[in-house]
Amino acid sequence: MRTVTDQLAHEIGDGLNPGDTRLLTAKELSERLAISEKTIYAYVSKGLIPFIKIQSNVRFRPQAIHEWLALKEYIPAELTRRSSHRRVS
Repeated sequence: MRTVTDQLAHEIGDGLNPGDTRLLTAKELSERLAISEKTIYAYVSKGLIPFIKIQSNVRFRPQAIHEWLALKEYIPAELTRRSSHRRVS
């Protein structure tokens, strides 16, 4: 069973590959996460998202964003109980 984070990583493709070492801009990250660039900058200013600041430029490591998304994932208890009762074939 795929987690929401795995599904998101699959849908956005290589742009958020955790093994990718290329830093992303706020614009690139906003496109990949389907949230506004303004929201990305708001998260940065509130310290809600991992980022790197190089002078006045803000960049994002794909690995750090992938880990951050995993922490944000909510799995209802009902789904957790169902998946733990499945038989493995």
